[in-house]
Amino acid sequence: MPDAIPGTIQGPPGVEPEDTSHVAPGGDRPNALVPAAVALPASVPADPAPIASIQIKRFKGIKDLRLDLGDDALVLVGANNSGKSSVLHAAHFAVSIAQTSRLVGEGVSWANDTFRLSFNPTQLIWSPVTDVMALAQGGALTEDATQSIEIALFDADANRANITVRRGRNRNIQVSIAGRALGERLQDLERPFSVFTPGLAGIAREERLLSPGVVRRAVARGDANLVLRNVLWSLHEDPTKWQKFCDDMRTVFPGIQFEVAFEYSTDEWITTRVRLRGGPLLPLDAAGTAVLQAAQILGYSALYSPPLILLDEPDSHLHPNNQRSLCGLLTQLASRRRFRLMISTHSRHVLDAMRGRSQVVWMAQGATVPHSQSSITEKLLDLGALDTVDYFADAETKCVVITEDAEIEPLRALLLSCGFIDGDTRIKSYEGCTKIDAAIVLGQFIETNTTNVEVVVHRDRDYLSDEAVRDFQTQIANCDLVAFVTEFSDIEAHFVNAAHLCELNPGITVEQVEQIIREVVAETRFHTIETMINIRNERAVRAKTKTGENPNPGRIATESAAEFDAEPHKSFRGKVVLGRVLDRIRALTRQNPLVFQPTTHLGASSPSLRSIADAIWPVDESG
Repeated sequence: MPDAIPGTIQGPPGVEPEDTSHVAPGGDRPNALVPAAVALPASVPADPAPIASIQIKRFKGIKDLRLDLGDDALVLVGANNSGKSSVLHAAHFAVSIAQTSRLVGEGVSWANDTFRLSFNPTQLIWSPVTDVMALAQGGALTEDATQSIEIALFDADANRANITVRRGRNRNIQVSIAGRALGERLQDLERPFSVFTPGLAGIAREERLLSPGVVRRAVARGDANLVLRNVLWSLHEDPTKWQKFCDDMRTVFPGIQFEVAFEYSTDEWITTRVRLRGGPLLPLDAAGTAVLQAAQILGYSALYSPPLILLDEPDSHLHPNNQRSLCGLLTQLASRRRFRLMISTHSRHVLDAMRGRSQVVWMAQGATVPHSQSSITEKLLDLGALDTVDYFADAETKCVVITEDAEIEPLRALLLSCGFIDGDTRIKSYEGCTKIDAAIVLGQFIETNTTNVEVVVHRDRDYLSDEAVRDFQTQIANCDLVAFVTEFSDIEAHFVNAAHLCELNPGITVEQVEQIIREVVAETRFHTIETMINIRNERAVRAKTKTGENPNPGRIATESAAEFDAEPHKSFRGKVVLGRVLDRIRALTRQNPLVFQPTTHLGASSPSLRSIADAIWPVDESG
């Protein structure tokens, strides 16, 4: 059976009894369904002010939070369970309470600027959870008015609607809406005040034509994906709105075209097809998730013109380029069409598109991060690390290692060899981590937004002096992080280890590998010393701006050569030497040698890393 929802138009063309006034004139076979001209309540101005702020108390994990929505858009960023989605849920829940109160409150009137009633929570148009009582902070709604859920919306004209919800008798909820001027706008069933769009879960295979009232309620319930064809049909029947929608879609998907058809005399299902630029004409459900996601958001905006659009991670199914186009368009539309946009996101592409056009708020544990720390959001965005940090927030992670290396397998093998536990350890590599401040920013972010997680910052030695290594370790420790500097020039140098390579490759002896290593080190001596001189000269030139001391290239060259000859293993370039050693082992054994796997020999090469592991996972010596 095709997917459908209650309220389908059956039999002769027409609509449900409650919506008979919506049938366009023209006899028994109307050509379109058009909204009735419903008069606004006397307290609602013809051009009402936009929403300016929201205050939430005792809702889910939020104790008391007030947010200004900015001129057009508010972007909420944070780790998982930080409360950003709860803000969107609270806003839409407040509207759902107001709309339901109007729907079920027959005979109830406003009195003393307040609308009060009690009803069963199963009657709610929308709730983020099945058990409404669990929405209260602590998970149990009570009859105590001081512990009720409170959600207040404020508009730009200083009107306020305060929605309170507490437990009533017989498993009902007791509801109060204070502030008629704004409260009646929230109650308006003909003009949905808010549209909530979660991540798209797919659309129905087919849709019967539904009455406008049923479509509106489906959108309000969060079942908008089940009535997307009906939304498009309603838009199609209004040329102005249809053109607006098509123009908006082409901003995100250049050249896209839609075809929507329904013949009252013969059709049972709405036919909707889409053509991407240069492609074939496809059924709507074959258009791709990105198109469906954008069509939902832009379709509801064009059809209903809601004062508040709530988007929960709209980046879930969109290519980065489409994310930027959609969010850039929505901020323009918010200004032009006088609605407010609230978005929760993990995507740096969404933030990048909305930087300078919106207010960005970082959230943690149901509260906003203080402004002094909010610059971390911008820094993480610049580093490209924002949309991966939640990976570290699971309960099993005890250690996050931040590395400058793009290829993490060598580091992973060394960590496991030194006692790090695989299931407890995460490695984060990102572009730009060679800068110390970048590593510190990411490390502090993880420390702040996770619990019981140790952050280790890896840096290759790269011919740093012992004094420079100590300075780096002190700088990292002052940020409550742990520094790991390789004993050798880089991570790969730890794998130039005869015992380690022979354990992984039994077809060759330790003596053979040692001989190969000696030969390769001798062959690369000039290259290594040249690299040491160049790196140290460059650092000396940069240091001159601080110390005023002129570089001494001669002394640097002499010291570099002497240092290499005294401790070649500590000085050679691991990447270069290891590559040549593996080539010769491959030629000798006629097999691809194993290298980046843990062994006890590899663990012995880094006492400093072993001591870090012992501190994170102390051995219980009591028995």
